[in-house]
Amino acid sequence: MSKRKAQADDFDLDELRLDPAMASAPAPAQATTTTTTATTRPKRNRDFVMVPTSWVRRLAQAQACTYRLALHVLYLDWKHDGHQFRLTNEGLGAANVSRWGKYAALRELEGLGLVTVDRRFKKSPLIKVRRD
Repeated sequence: MSKRKAQADDFDLDELRLDPAMASAPAPAQATTTTTTATTRPKRNRDFVMVPTSWVRRLAQAQACTYRLALHVLYLDWKHDGHQFRLTNEGLGAANVSRWGKYAALRELEGLGLVTVDRRFKKSPLIKVRRD
């Protein structure tokens, strides 16, 4: 005898139908627990900086302070949509750069051709990231 394949005649839809009496019956109560074991995780800092490869090559010989400031400048450039921005001393704490190290690092970044700096008397310098 040969095995035959299932045909459309073998399928009975009435066997799969739900009994109306079972459909109207209330669902069984689920057991609830009084203690919750869910742990809350601390929110992760999801900020990141995309560093162009040209910057990586130019910063290879830079001081550590200059590298940290460069990452901070790239982040601020992204936040300001590529427009010129003020580099205040207030935000440098996150980059671990002192206010005196900021000026030395800015000179080095400007010397590497990565940024242009508009220095202003008794004001925060204006920074523009170069894209060439």
